[in-house]
Amino acid sequence: MSCSSAGSGRGTYVMDNVVFLERPELSSPYLVLAFGGWPDAAEVATRGINHLVRQLKAKHFAEINAEEFFNFTQSRPMMAAEDGAVNQIRFPTIEAFFWKATTGDHDLILVRGVEPELKWKTFADTLTRFAQELGVSRMFTLGGLYDNLPHTRKPKVSGLVNALGLKKLLAPNGVRPVAYRGPAAIHTVLLATCARAKIEMISLWGHPPFYMRPEANPRVCMALVETLSRFVGITVDLQDLKLASEQTDHALDHLVADNPLLRSQVKEMEDIYDSEARGRDRPLESTDAVIRDVEDFLRNEGSRD
Repeated sequence: MSCSSAGSGRGTYVMDNVVFLERPELSSPYLVLAFGGWPDAAEVATRGINHLVRQLKAKHFAEINAEEFFNFTQSRPMMAAEDGAVNQIRFPTIEAFFWKATTGDHDLILVRGVEPELKWKTFADTLTRFAQELGVSRMFTLGGLYDNLPHTRKPKVSGLVNALGLKKLLAPNGVRPVAYRGPAAIHTVLLATCARAKIEMISLWGHPPFYMRPEANPRVCMALVETLSRFVGITVDLQDLKLASEQTDHALDHLVADNPLLRSQVKEMEDIYDSEARGRDRPLESTDAVIRDVEDFLRNEGSRD
């Protein structure tokens, strides 16, 4: 571990690929991470952590060096120019914030940014050492995954853990264990790296409906924040997300009502959802058929625009 320091407390210092603007003294903190990009369907993870940063008035205290982990031809820096002169250039960042609890046993560290494109193992090692430096007792990641679920039912939140003893925490908090095979996100590498470092980690995933892909899904985002809040023992004002959810639901209800085919397909997904909730799962083939029907409908709608 390489470290150059101006001392603890205030003052900039660097540890590996992390630039500390200050070194806060925290009480057994939990670390929560959310990354934009592929693992952030409908922006439920990044919108969720942004909501936490705002509501908790968390303080910015560190950044991870983007140079090591991003391909700037893919995640391009943003610039601003005026009168022929460049006056600003902004690179992709991964920022860390802290919040000190007034009650309870755990402060919070909130990390947000874009999923890194390079050196995932090095990135996971960097975050693990960052967590160890700050005395983190447990880590959480937030993610979003499109799913074949109706927007008219309670959002689904699923989870992964890196220690068998953590599985017992999922169901009491309304989280379903993940069953999945496919491409991995940085979350999976972090789960494995933290397990080797003996840091407990829980990865929480919100499931927005796949058939409607607005810029953001506030209802699933709210469910994800509510679930995380139960795990970390905090109370957060959700009024903004509730209002946004109502507006989005109203727009979706109108869209479905105006399209008889889509309405029947959503009804079929509702039946599947309700059947699974009662423990009488429908065959997977029926779900796949609904997905194909909705995709055909959306493709035909797009060809008319």
